[in-house]
Amino acid sequence: MPTLRLAPTPSGYLHLGNAVNFVLTAAMAAALDATLFLRVDDLDAGRVRGEYLGDIAETLRWLLPTRADALLNGAVYQSTRVDRYGGVLAGLRQNGLVFACTCSRKDLAAIRSAGDADVNHYPGTCAKRAIDLDTERVVWRMYDSGIVVRQRDGWPSYQLASLTDDVDLGVTHLVRGEDLRASTAMQRVLAKALSADVLTIVPNGWPKYGHFLDVRAWHHALITDGAGRKLSKSAGAESLRALRAAGAGPSLVKAKAGEAIGGGAVTRFAELTSLLKSRIPAIW
Repeated sequence: MPTLRLAPTPSGYLHLGNAVNFVLTAAMAAALDATLFLRVDDLDAGRVRGEYLGDIAETLRWLLPTRADALLNGAVYQSTRVDRYGGVLAGLRQNGLVFACTCSRKDLAAIRSAGDADVNHYPGTCAKRAIDLDTERVVWRMYDSGIVVRQRDGWPSYQLASLTDDVDLGVTHLVRGEDLRASTAMQRVLAKALSADVLTIVPNGWPKYGHFLDVRAWHHALITDGAGRKLSKSAGAESLRALRAAGAGPSLVKAKAGEAIGGGAVTRFAELTSLLKSRIPAIW
């Protein structure tokens, strides 16, 4: 069964780029006659606010009124899955797949600037230092790739949590902005390294990571501001909340979504679905 998901982060009010991704994902789900889930990426508790969670609900009811209640009632919250991620981290440790790293972003930037300017990955600095995994304020990285799977505060990384959720939900298709292409690539690397058939020890209930290698991912064009920069909550991009307060309707989002896939400024959700049905073989 084709399965897709929406995955907003309640760390700020949603902006037009978020809304376009919501609409394109829902239209792709309709085109594929697929199941659609809502996953709320609320692991960063320090940035989560009740008003931001409320904004997600309000946005869904504004954009996708016929789907909103089902999505909200069946929502999966990452904050409720901490034990699941903890079990995965324990499995990585049990298999000897991770090492502790003390490098800060500043340290890594200095290493890159002093060496090959094209290096954009972890250079292996701590891989052979045998730092105790229980040391405070270290990240855990994968030996094979250097990808971070546990943050300094002990919480799972975005890459590990997102990958685990997608395989547990049975996601088959991803609709993501172009800015997440690198994340998709990293999650494929993790999925290959964590597949049950390559582990020495397979813990009970291990996620079916190998399934992610068959996921079809589409990275759509980003919505940008007047200066050509991608919209960002942290950079203060104009919020959907402000647009709604000014009287804007969801037709604005549909028009932007149509432009993002080269179909012009469409006005109806059915037009987006029809466009995607005709383009599915070419865009994945």
